[in-house]
Amino acid sequence: MARYQVYSPNPVWFDLAGVANTPNGKIQFYLIGTTDPKDTYNAFSGGSVNANPVPMDSSGRLNVPVWLDGDYSVVVYDEDDVVIDTFDLRSPTDNAAVVPVPGDDEYLGGDGTDFIPKTYRGMPDPTGLVGYVPVSDGETYVMTPLPEAPEAPTVPLENTSGHVKIGTVMIQWGTDTVPAAASAKTANKAVTFSEAFSATPYIVLPVNSSAGGSAPSGAIPTLAYTSLSTTGCTITANIPDDDSNSNWKLGNTTPFSYVAIGPCVAP
Repeated sequence: MARYQVYSPNPVWFDLAGVANTPNGKIQFYLIGTTDPKDTYNAFSGGSVNANPVPMDSSGRLNVPVWLDGDYSVVVYDEDDVVIDTFDLRSPTDNAAVVPVPGDDEYLGGDGTDFIPKTYRGMPDPTGLVGYVPVSDGETYVMTPLPEAPEAPTVPLENTSGHVKIGTVMIQWGTDTVPAAASAKTANKAVTFSEAFSATPYIVLPVNSSAGGSAPSGAIPTLAYTSLSTTGCTITANIPDDDSNSNWKLGNTTPFSYVAIGPCVAP
């Protein structure tokens, strides 16, 4: 607790009526709220302990500086031991906040009421740690090496005329023609793949490659595949119209292109 000075020797103490000084009086200092004497000092650093009571000189002044440490009850007497005044003195630092000193790697924080030293959670020193990154372990940061990237898998490729193999998937393509059927609206064409798939293909996409229609009326047939197997399929051309007139028959051939996608043995 810091010491504080209440009285220097200069002020003059007056008598009970407050009209004359109090020569040769004295001031008694007690532990606050008691009649137990409490020491005062003649210097901020402590110095010497004053007499208790502290005497006044003939002019009514204290004959030494008075430095206090803590809280006091005070009684002022004249030279005939008549009480002139009583009062309490409280340390001006009693209610001051106590500020703790932060330790190594700490800073001064608070919880809204008190000052609290807190641990500084800075980044660890990266010196010499090339390729490392800070990672939390749940309490602090730890420098951790970056994981090595796995080797990219090698995908076998085969690209030839009419098909391409990407690992275990093959894409085939080709062209063919559905023959004319002058008396019918539907005609078929069997397609044989240039290389067999290892299992039934996923899909075959036939596309009509004729700019004109396959019927005298100019109608363009729809195309679909059936009888799909590992080695081929059947492409069917059909004019979806219920008119029986010959103008709506497949009087012309229907050229088409196709793409087939399915599994294969990796090259």
